[in-house]
Amino acid sequence: MEAREAYHSLIVIAMAEVVGPQMEGFSRVMRHIAARKYNYTFGAFELIDPISLAYYEAVILFAHSINKISNSPNANIYDVKKQLTNMRNVTIKSELGSDIAIGSNGDRMVLYNIKQFVDNSNNPETIMRMDFAKSKFIWMGSFSWPSQKKPGSFVSQLPPDVPPCGFSGTECAPSKAFRRLSSM
Repeated sequence: MEAREAYHSLIVIAMAEVVGPQMEGFSRVMRHIAARKYNYTFGAFELIDPISLAYYEAVILFAHSINKISNSPNANIYDVKKQLTNMRNVTIKSELGSDIAIGSNGDRMVLYNIKQFVDNSNNPETIMRMDFAKSKFIWMGSFSWPSQKKPGSFVSQLPPDVPPCGFSGTECAPSKAFRRLSSM
């Protein structure tokens, strides 16, 4: 029971999973390649990791940049500055049905889910979605802390961010019992 309670103050930030018919096809291909080339079999409910999908989409973005360079006059696909310029401030449609959006500084604009273990659930539930491509923060629940009386209510007081005796453990005054023992 104590272990479960410890997870109630844990907040997980995860890339959102892409869903849709295109993703199902991509997932089938990835599972086939994993089994054939790497002798790895996915579990029945195991999903493709969003990081693997991000690598795939990075290749799509790179191909988009090279294609744009090769279709321009005085094309030089080895011009790295031009490649990087073509990969900034751009949104292209992925074959998987999602947008690949890159900001002006070259950062990927992705969708993140903020998850927390709520009540007696064994799996974290999404309580907030951060969509950096659209500059939106969407509340789907609320943060709850173990010390709150009402689970799921909005945070009124954050838990302490310093241990009771400090990080070094030296900020607590010795107890009377400890003083008696040390004087013997």
